[in-house]
Amino acid sequence: MTNDNGFASLLDGLKLQIALLKKRCIDDEAEISALREANGRQQERIAELEKNEAELAEKYRSLRAGTLQGASAEEVENLRNRYLAMIREIDLCLDKLNG
Repeated sequence: MTNDNGFASLLDGLKLQIALLKKRCIDDEAEISALREANGRQQERIAELEKNEAELAEKYRSLRAGTLQGASAEEVENLRNRYLAMIREIDLCLDKLNG
């Protein structure tokens, strides 16, 4: 009987380990799903920032070429600052994605 009790205890221990591993797998899957969702949002944000950056870059080029009519020095400086801030934000997002 001692052998049967030892086997039953071992079996119970294995069942507990399997249950814990299943729970950890479920938790890991949930974390992976959350990370994928966050990554998707980051990718969307980067695409939005790149679009904005392209628009700002075009305006900035126009300003530098003197083709944006009626722009004040303050507007030029604000546009320049927005452009530089956008580039910094893109770099930060890319750094987060790359680890």
